[in-house]
Amino acid sequence: MNKHKTITTSLMLALVVLIALGNALPAAASHLELYKLHAGQTIEIGKQGIAVTNLPHGVTHVLAGVTGDRIPPRFNHDLNISYRDPVMEVHFLNGNGGDVESISALVYVFFNIGKAERALWQQAGMDGIAIWYVSESTGKWQTCPTFFVNENRDNGDYDRLACLAPGSGLYALGQVGFDELLFTPYTYDGSRVIPGRSDIAHWE
Repeated sequence: MNKHKTITTSLMLALVVLIALGNALPAAASHLELYKLHAGQTIEIGKQGIAVTNLPHGVTHVLAGVTGDRIPPRFNHDLNISYRDPVMEVHFLNGNGGDVESISALVYVFFNIGKAERALWQQAGMDGIAIWYVSESTGKWQTCPTFFVNENRDNGDYDRLACLAPGSGLYALGQVGFDELLFTPYTYDGSRVIPGRSDIAHWE
Protein backbone atom coordinates (compact mmCIF):
# COMPACT_ATOMS: atom_id res chain seq x y z
CA MET A 1 0.00 0.00 0.00
CA ASN A 2 2.79 2.44 0.93
CA LYS A 3 4.65 1.52 -2.25
CA HIS A 4 1.54 2.24 -4.32
CA LYS A 5 1.11 5.57 -2.53
CA THR A 6 4.75 6.52 -3.20
CA ILE A 7 4.41 5.72 -6.91
CA THR A 8 1.18 7.73 -7.12
CA THR A 9 2.79 10.70 -5.35
CA SER A 10 5.77 10.62 -7.72
CA LEU A 11 3.51 10.53 -10.76
CA MET A 12 1.46 13.44 -9.44
CA LEU A 13 4.62 15.46 -8.78
CA ALA A 14 5.88 14.74 -12.30
CA LEU A 15 2.56 15.95 -13.73
CA VAL A 16 2.65 19.13 -11.64
CA VAL A 17 6.24 19.80 -12.74
CA LEU A 18 5.45 19.40 -16.42
CA ILE A 19 2.44 21.72 -16.16
CA ALA A 20 4.34 24.32 -14.13
CA LEU A 21 7.38 24.38 -16.41
CA GLY A 22 5.66 23.70 -19.71
CA ASN A 23 5.85 27.28 -20.97
CA ALA A 24 9.39 27.90 -19.73
CA LEU A 25 11.18 24.90 -21.20
CA PRO A 26 12.80 24.81 -24.66
CA ALA A 27 11.65 22.59 -27.48
CA ALA A 28 13.96 19.77 -26.32
CA ALA A 29 12.07 19.34 -23.02
CA SER A 30 11.45 15.67 -23.87
CA HIS A 31 15.13 15.05 -23.03
CA LEU A 32 14.59 16.06 -19.39
CA GLU A 33 14.04 13.47 -16.66
CA LEU A 34 12.76 13.85 -13.10
CA TYR A 35 14.97 12.58 -10.26
CA LYS A 36 14.22 12.45 -6.53
CA LEU A 37 17.27 13.84 -4.72
CA HIS A 38 19.15 12.34 -1.79
CA ALA A 39 22.53 13.03 -0.20
CA GLY A 40 25.46 11.21 -1.80
CA GLN A 41 23.70 10.84 -5.13
CA THR A 42 25.36 11.11 -8.55
CA ILE A 43 23.18 11.61 -11.61
CA GLU A 44 24.95 10.71 -14.86
CA ILE A 45 23.59 12.42 -17.99
CA GLY A 46 25.86 11.24 -20.78
CA LYS A 47 29.28 12.89 -20.42
CA GLN A 48 28.04 15.26 -17.71
CA GLY A 49 25.90 15.16 -14.59
CA ILE A 50 25.08 16.28 -11.06
CA ALA A 51 26.66 15.19 -7.77
CA VAL A 52 24.70 15.82 -4.56
CA THR A 53 26.62 16.07 -1.28
CA ASN A 54 23.92 17.90 0.73
CA LEU A 55 20.29 18.50 -0.17
CA PRO A 56 19.40 22.14 -0.91
CA HIS A 57 16.84 23.59 1.53
CA GLY A 58 13.32 23.11 0.20
CA VAL A 59 14.43 21.09 -2.83
CA THR A 60 13.12 17.56 -3.26
CA HIS A 61 13.64 16.78 -6.95
CA VAL A 62 15.64 17.86 -9.97
CA LEU A 63 14.47 17.91 -13.58
CA ALA A 64 17.60 17.50 -15.69
CA GLY A 65 18.77 16.57 -19.14
CA VAL A 66 20.26 18.07 -22.28
CA THR A 67 19.03 20.74 -24.69
CA GLY A 68 20.00 18.96 -27.89
CA ASP A 69 22.68 20.15 -30.32
CA ARG A 70 21.98 23.88 -29.81
CA ILE A 71 21.45 26.31 -26.99
CA PRO A 72 17.92 27.82 -27.15
CA PRO A 73 18.19 31.10 -29.15
CA ARG A 74 17.12 33.29 -26.21
CA PHE A 75 20.36 32.34 -24.42
CA ASN A 76 22.75 32.84 -27.34
CA HIS A 77 23.16 36.61 -27.34
CA ASP A 78 26.27 36.92 -25.15
CA LEU A 79 27.87 33.48 -25.08
CA ASN A 80 31.28 34.36 -26.53
CA ILE A 81 32.80 30.91 -26.19
CA SER A 82 33.07 27.66 -28.04
CA TYR A 83 31.04 25.06 -26.15
CA ARG A 84 30.74 21.30 -26.18
CA ASP A 85 27.48 19.64 -27.21
CA PRO A 86 25.21 18.92 -25.50
CA VAL A 87 24.46 21.68 -23.02
CA MET A 88 22.93 20.49 -19.72
CA GLU A 89 19.65 21.90 -18.42
CA VAL A 90 18.89 21.66 -14.69
CA HIS A 91 15.77 22.63 -12.72
CA PHE A 92 15.80 22.27 -8.94
CA LEU A 93 12.22 21.73 -7.72
CA ASN A 94 10.37 22.10 -4.43
CA GLY A 95 7.72 19.68 -3.18
CA ASN A 96 5.03 21.45 -5.22
CA GLY A 97 6.99 21.20 -8.46
CA GLY A 98 8.03 24.86 -8.39
CA ASP A 99 11.37 25.89 -9.90
CA VAL A 100 13.95 26.94 -7.26
CA GLU A 101 16.25 29.31 -9.14
CA SER A 102 18.92 29.84 -6.44
CA ILE A 103 20.20 27.14 -4.09
CA SER A 104 22.74 27.04 -1.29
CA ALA A 105 24.09 23.53 -0.79
CA LEU A 106 26.92 21.25 -1.84
CA VAL A 107 25.47 20.27 -5.20
CA TYR A 108 27.90 20.12 -8.10
CA VAL A 109 27.55 19.95 -11.85
CA PHE A 110 30.36 18.15 -13.66
CA PHE A 111 31.60 17.44 -17.16
CA ASN A 112 33.78 14.44 -18.01
CA ILE A 113 36.86 15.52 -19.98
CA GLY A 114 39.40 13.71 -22.16
CA LYS A 115 43.10 14.23 -22.77
CA ALA A 116 42.81 17.33 -24.98
CA GLU A 117 40.47 19.12 -22.56
CA ARG A 118 42.65 18.12 -19.60
CA ALA A 119 45.74 19.52 -21.35
CA LEU A 120 43.93 22.81 -21.98
CA TRP A 121 42.98 23.01 -18.30
CA GLN A 122 46.54 22.27 -17.19
CA GLN A 123 47.85 24.94 -19.53
CA ALA A 124 45.43 27.78 -18.78
CA GLY A 125 42.92 26.77 -16.08
CA MET A 126 39.66 28.72 -16.23
CA ASP A 127 41.21 31.11 -18.75
CA GLY A 128 41.22 28.26 -21.24
CA ILE A 129 38.26 26.06 -20.33
CA ALA A 130 35.48 26.41 -17.76
CA ILE A 131 31.88 25.62 -16.91
CA TRP A 132 29.45 28.40 -17.85
CA TYR A 133 26.00 29.03 -16.39
CA VAL A 134 22.90 31.05 -17.28
CA SER A 135 19.59 31.34 -15.39
CA GLU A 136 16.18 31.87 -16.96
CA SER A 137 15.61 35.16 -15.11
CA THR A 138 18.89 36.90 -16.00
CA GLY A 139 19.63 35.37 -19.38
CA LYS A 140 23.26 36.36 -18.85
CA TRP A 141 26.06 33.81 -19.14
CA GLN A 142 28.77 33.80 -16.48
CA THR A 143 31.56 31.46 -15.47
CA CYS A 144 30.81 29.02 -12.68
CA PRO A 145 33.98 28.75 -10.52
CA THR A 146 35.47 25.57 -11.97
CA PHE A 147 37.88 23.05 -10.45
CA PHE A 148 39.60 19.89 -11.64
CA VAL A 149 38.60 16.45 -10.31
CA ASN A 150 41.10 13.67 -10.90
CA GLU A 151 39.01 10.66 -11.92
CA ASN A 152 41.40 9.23 -14.50
CA ARG A 153 43.32 7.11 -12.00
CA ASP A 154 40.05 5.33 -11.08
CA ASN A 155 38.48 4.72 -14.47
CA GLY A 156 41.38 5.17 -16.89
CA ASP A 157 39.27 7.09 -19.41
CA TYR A 158 38.44 10.61 -18.20
CA ASP A 159 38.81 13.28 -15.53
CA ARG A 160 36.20 15.87 -14.63
CA LEU A 161 35.70 19.59 -14.40
CA ALA A 162 33.11 20.57 -11.79
CA CYS A 163 31.59 23.61 -10.12
CA LEU A 164 29.23 24.33 -7.24
CA ALA A 165 25.79 24.74 -8.79
CA PRO A 166 24.24 28.19 -8.16
CA GLY A 167 20.76 27.01 -9.12
CA SER A 168 18.39 26.22 -11.98
CA GLY A 169 19.57 27.04 -15.48
CA LEU A 170 21.75 25.89 -18.35
CA TYR A 171 25.32 24.64 -17.87
CA ALA A 172 27.90 24.42 -20.66
CA LEU A 173 31.51 23.29 -20.86
CA GLY A 174 33.13 26.15 -22.77
CA GLN A 175 36.51 26.77 -24.35
CA VAL A 176 37.63 30.39 -23.99
CA GLY A 177 40.92 30.47 -25.93
CA PHE A 178 41.23 29.15 -29.49
CA ASP A 179 44.95 28.45 -29.89
CA GLU A 180 43.79 24.86 -30.33
CA LEU A 181 40.10 24.57 -31.18
CA LEU A 182 38.51 21.68 -29.26
CA PHE A 183 34.82 22.50 -29.70
CA THR A 184 32.74 23.88 -32.56
CA PRO A 185 32.18 27.65 -32.30
CA TYR A 186 28.67 29.01 -32.71
CA THR A 187 27.27 32.32 -33.90
CA TYR A 188 24.88 34.26 -31.69
CA ASP A 189 21.80 32.78 -33.40
CA GLY A 190 22.96 29.26 -32.49
CA SER A 191 24.22 28.22 -35.93
CA ARG A 192 27.57 26.48 -36.27
CA VAL A 193 30.65 28.36 -37.46
CA ILE A 194 33.08 26.64 -39.82
CA PRO A 195 36.63 27.06 -38.43
CA GLY A 196 38.78 29.23 -40.68
CA ARG A 197 35.97 31.45 -41.94
CA SER A 198 36.25 35.19 -41.37
CA ASP A 199 33.07 35.33 -39.29
CA ILE A 200 34.83 33.40 -36.52
CA ALA A 201 36.63 36.61 -35.57
CA HIS A 202 33.93 37.86 -33.18
CA TRP A 203 34.56 34.81 -30.99
CA GLU A 204 38.20 35.79 -30.34
